[in-house]
Amino acid sequence: MIIGFDSLIYFTFIFFNVVHNLFGWGIVGDRRINVVLVLLGIIYLLVELFFGRKKGDISFWAKLVLIFLSVLVIGIGQTISLMKLRQIHSVVGFINDSALQTEIAGRFILLGKNPYKEPYTDTDLAKWVYTDEQGNTVNPALFSNVIPPFMLLLSAFGFRIFSQLFRWFDVRVFLLCFYIFLIFLGYLKFKKTTNFLLFLILVCLNPLFVNNMAYGTNDVVVLFFLLISLLFLEKGKYFFTGLFSGMGVATKQTFWFILPFIFAYIFYLNKNGFKKFFFSFLLIALMFYLPFLFWDSYALVRSLLFYVGGSRDYQAPIHPIEGLSFGRLLVGIGKLPSIYSSHPFWIYQLILGTIFLMLIFFLFRKQLKNINFILFAYTCFLSLIWFFNRYFLESHLAFISVLVGVSYVWSQGKN
Repeated sequence: MIIGFDSLIYFTFIFFNVVHNLFGWGIVGDRRINVVLVLLGIIYLLVELFFGRKKGDISFWAKLVLIFLSVLVIGIGQTISLMKLRQIHSVVGFINDSALQTEIAGRFILLGKNPYKEPYTDTDLAKWVYTDEQGNTVNPALFSNVIPPFMLLLSAFGFRIFSQLFRWFDVRVFLLCFYIFLIFLGYLKFKKTTNFLLFLILVCLNPLFVNNMAYGTNDVVVLFFLLISLLFLEKGKYFFTGLFSGMGVATKQTFWFILPFIFAYIFYLNKNGFKKFFFSFLLIALMFYLPFLFWDSYALVRSLLFYVGGSRDYQAPIHPIEGLSFGRLLVGIGKLPSIYSSHPFWIYQLILGTIFLMLIFFLFRKQLKNINFILFAYTCFLSLIWFFNRYFLESHLAFISVLVGVSYVWSQGKN
């Protein structure tokens, strides 16, 4: 093989990141960044040409340095650039509404206000420019906070510390921390191998994933908890699997759909280990959820489970059908009159999701003892659920693309 798979993916991702900036879709918009990325891509190919087919440290370390430089530019550099631009120009600029709401929710907690009950109509979120494809400017996020407690509590902690020390806070500080944690996690799994390089490229340089993180999408946190849970699961450390799974469940609904596979893996492989897992999992999950359940259980459940349908009690509008979802197809072919049409998408999710799990558990029961299979099955399951949601956005597609990449490299072991 003339060119390694890592070189192919690396150069492809470099190309897409350059295109993002070149045509104004990117974050920094600085042509010098493009020149640096192109130079790194060319050097990587030269390393592959002269050293790629030779086994030794020269090729590995040269590629690793180039990947780290790319991570500094694409991941860390662009995110910090956005944070600085926001600090200079506008508190509601250069950040997505989800991250902005997370910051505000953290401050609500510090003020003794319930972030799942309070409307956000009198906050900076109301200044964030929102317009859907039919011209509506009322952001559904003004009436519902869909983020589980972990990120909100982390935001409250961050605001208290950073505002005291620096008179400034941006929740993306924590996203960058978890981004760096992922690099260390990749090393723990793959050590000094080509698959470590592949992991860094497929996760830390994925154009969709990294650009969404730079705007404030918190999938990088979920991905860390997901992968570290699976790493401990693979090593038979069920207590720590439960601990990090509990944090993942308290971070985003995305994590919830991996639980059937984790439960099955431990149950089939080590029933005694299931008790250790379940104890630590339940302890951590309850630690985050119970305070808000006691505070206002209705507001919590409404926000986390039923937010897409709106709420008369809270005057919340129904979430529009958007993105790449099945609902958008129904609107496009005229089966639904509007993106605001009410439709029981949860029925599709329930029926198809149940059928999918039954097929997995009956046809591939033995494969459930394999972490690689679990990771890919979860990716397929999540894709199915998201496609039949009211909305299936670019950030969802980005997360799925990272999961596919990780599924591939995880199956390669430590080669």
